[in-house]
Amino acid sequence: MEELLEPFKASWCGPDVVASESFGVFVFRLKVDWQQAPKSTVVRVSADQRFRFYVNGQMVAWGPQRGDRDHWHYDTVDLAPYLRPGQNTLHAVVWNWGDDAPMAQISARTGFFCDGEGVATPGAWEWTRVTGHKGRPKHPDMNRFYWVVGPAEETDAATMHGFDKLDTLPGPWHKPRWNGSAVHEGTTDGGSGWWLTPRSLPAMLYEKSKGDFFVVGQDDSRTRLQDGLTLKAGQKVLLDTQELLCAFPRLRVRAEGEGTLEIGYAEALYDAKDHKGNRSETKGKHFVGTRDLLVFHKGESSFEPLWWRTYRYVQLEASQACTVESIESYETGYPYKVESSFTSHTAGVCEIWDVGIRTAKRCAGETYFDCPYYEQLQYTGDTRIQVMVHMLMGRDRAMTRNAVEQFTWDQTDGGLTVSRYPCREKQIIPPFSLWWIHMVADQHLYDRVPLSDRYKRIGDNILREWRENLLVHPESSYWCFLDWLDWGWGQPPGGALATPHQALLVWTEAVWAKLLGRPLGPVKARLKEFMVDSHGLVKHPRDPGVPTEHGEAMYRMAQRELGMAMSPWPYAGVAAAKAPQTTYYFSYYRHQAQPEEDYWKLIEPWKDQIGRGLTTFVEMNEPSRSDCHAWSAHPLLGFLQRMAGVTSTSPGWTTARIAPNPGSLTEFEAKVAHPDGDLVVALQSGRLEVRSPVPFETMWGGKLAKHAAGNVVLPS
Repeated sequence: MEELLEPFKASWCGPDVVASESFGVFVFRLKVDWQQAPKSTVVRVSADQRFRFYVNGQMVAWGPQRGDRDHWHYDTVDLAPYLRPGQNTLHAVVWNWGDDAPMAQISARTGFFCDGEGVATPGAWEWTRVTGHKGRPKHPDMNRFYWVVGPAEETDAATMHGFDKLDTLPGPWHKPRWNGSAVHEGTTDGGSGWWLTPRSLPAMLYEKSKGDFFVVGQDDSRTRLQDGLTLKAGQKVLLDTQELLCAFPRLRVRAEGEGTLEIGYAEALYDAKDHKGNRSETKGKHFVGTRDLLVFHKGESSFEPLWWRTYRYVQLEASQACTVESIESYETGYPYKVESSFTSHTAGVCEIWDVGIRTAKRCAGETYFDCPYYEQLQYTGDTRIQVMVHMLMGRDRAMTRNAVEQFTWDQTDGGLTVSRYPCREKQIIPPFSLWWIHMVADQHLYDRVPLSDRYKRIGDNILREWRENLLVHPESSYWCFLDWLDWGWGQPPGGALATPHQALLVWTEAVWAKLLGRPLGPVKARLKEFMVDSHGLVKHPRDPGVPTEHGEAMYRMAQRELGMAMSPWPYAGVAAAKAPQTTYYFSYYRHQAQPEEDYWKLIEPWKDQIGRGLTTFVEMNEPSRSDCHAWSAHPLLGFLQRMAGVTSTSPGWTTARIAPNPGSLTEFEAKVAHPDGDLVVALQSGRLEVRSPVPFETMWGGKLAKHAAGNVVLPS
């Protein structure tokens, strides 16, 4: 808190160029002679849009953590471990993508800020423009996709020798201009484009991958790349990392002359029918993906993009002969610590778990992502599942709290939260505002932060907007996305009036009423408005469409929340009516509405994905755009919440419920990272053993029992 109140001695500074240029890379430099160590070596640093911060050639920070202008994060760095007696050099590589910036990147103008004793900007800092690194036009391959992660990049090694050789930049060097006051979030000072706030998340990873690259042969063979790779003029070589990565590729190239090396990135290859098929098969397929470019010269050249890439496959294409002496991946993302586990001797369980974990990790960076390759945007519908996964995988709550909070930073006049944030363009998906309320309720049960009055007001406003506007004027109900089916952008007929949305509204009202201690009577009355058709399927009278599995699931979730008996799943009616079925995303809720099913059999489509060579779970039914979408990683929750039956029954997870439903699994062991210690549930030879750090109840063998914290063994 003291850090928040301490005024800044520095100001923002920047280059004297137009900030709206499509791409600009700048290096700020400060040479400082520290014969004697200063009283404090702690600095606070940030930039717009992005920065890498170096001390004597070593990168010590990169960021800033993604936010918006009212919540612009800075990093706090202690320089002491990197300083030496005498002259020291600080460098900051700062870049602005301009109009080509990622959709999640908000910006005021190009700027740099460093605050600390003897190093405050602008002071003696200098800047130069890096002319050898620039943005690259969108490759035609990507025009058919919604692809908004920022531009590809081009490096001319003649003027940009690598981020580890910043001292070689020729200049010219200039004095920076004053670019605004450095002020804290919530200040009364209006002289700044940014309200600064400390980083709330740990630093993102920047670690050399332990995996290797494999050269893919025309016969689909794989040969480990070990001693470099020589390419002839015009030659293309395909490399396979054998799992999807989010990483900074780093290449070192040697050549006898000048030329270019194009570096392409793809999740998978496509066949002649434009389908991906088995992701591990490449024979007869073609490469589709975004591409960086290295302009190399005689001798050694190097390349590393400013922003990381998502890839399983990397395609190299040389215009002239060259040797790729090394190619490495420096993985990045949120330092996602997995402290929970689920194991079984049943074939396939470990594979589903591992792929689910990889999917969750690849979709977590400075925010949660829907997908790392195409969008890198944090959507509420996706994030509700991601937050629950994260809270059950480990004890870290920084990322989950950040997500719940960020969706409150931009709202409509009526009170709906935006569907994705941070984001430069406003998008409203009204059902996603309801999922934000569920996120708040999940946080209340599985985290230990108080429910703020501000969140209460936002939740009330969302529900009021639904009742008083969206259901009254459904023609103006924005984009009421439900699931990726053939409805036209995933919106069912009727939009807000569709049965799934109206049932979700009732379920959400029940969740909110219980959370705030309000009566459930009015909510139960609303559930009675729904009717049952001739097939036994649920439909709201105002819904102009047809019944769906989605509506059946939402109706039953509302029943359960209201303490009512959940209606049996209408298998025959769904089949007879050919009701639209849930895809991977919405199956999370359908699975919960089918408690009588064997969960291990319900997730056959996920086993099939692994059989098709996928190393992460996909966005939608084939043909799928994205091969990595964390909303499809919910089998992780199915293992822990359903098969092991672990849930929270009181705020802060101070009590638990253990109601295993193992289905066809005859044995398993689940370890759940509870805030107070490991909660373990093990089934072996028909006996259930539970070890819990908090009081808990069990539902096993048709019997409900309550237990103090500790161990208990229950017979079959």
